[in-house]
Amino acid sequence: MGQPPITEFDAFTDMISAVRRRLFQAVLYELQTGGGMCAAELATRVTDSDGVASQMEAIRATLSKLRQLSLSAPSRIAARLSRPNIHLLDIGAGKAPWSLAIASRDPSIFVTAVDLTDQMAALQHSVSAAGLSQQFRSVSVDVFSPAWPPTKECHLVVIANVCHLFDEQRNRKLLHRAAQCLRPGGTLAIIDQVLDEDPNWACWGALYVLGALHGAPGGRLFPVRKYEAWLNDIGSWQVATHPICPLPPLTLITALRT
Repeated sequence: MGQPPITEFDAFTDMISAVRRRLFQAVLYELQTGGGMCAAELATRVTDSDGVASQMEAIRATLSKLRQLSLSAPSRIAARLSRPNIHLLDIGAGKAPWSLAIASRDPSIFVTAVDLTDQMAALQHSVSAAGLSQQFRSVSVDVFSPAWPPTKECHLVVIANVCHLFDEQRNRKLLHRAAQCLRPGGTLAIIDQVLDEDPNWACWGALYVLGALHGAPGGRLFPVRKYEAWLNDIGSWQVATHPICPLPPLTLITALRT
């Protein structure tokens, strides 16, 4: 039996949901890249009667813990993803913080790091400074060009802080091309900020006031279910999500090819 026809009310409800999601993305981007003030500046502007000054030390301590959590994110991701004798492809590597952390755990791990030509100097300097040049190969390429892919035998493909740069159509193509580089049983690891389905605006507003969102990725954000839909279009995957850190708000999405 087929699906019942959509009613005008259903269409109206869907439209409201779509507008709400788009509004959330726009407002969240403004929160991430807009004003706010640092905790030290805030402390000079409030009085005890505001109910904030007396808690500034606790606020500073919390922000310090969040910064440490952010700094330790690559090593925590590496502990989850690394294993001996794997070939890792880092797409849009930048300075390769994630693949460097993974490669540093075992000398048998080899990394192909790809990015645009103007990123190569920073990438190669970062790898050299880490003393891991023997484990890395850097490739200058646009992943959307016909020259892609550079390899089809990777155990692990990492796409970190890249998806928020593109729209849905480009991300579909990106994940399709990344999947082409994986061998059977390989894992695709996406590291980015995901879109909350039901945002806690009180929390986001407080973080904005404290100037704590400046390190957030910004850009176009998508919910986890959207990533799952893109992956389902290109194969069968076992998908799991792992929170990395709340500031900058990053999530690890692992997709094991089945």
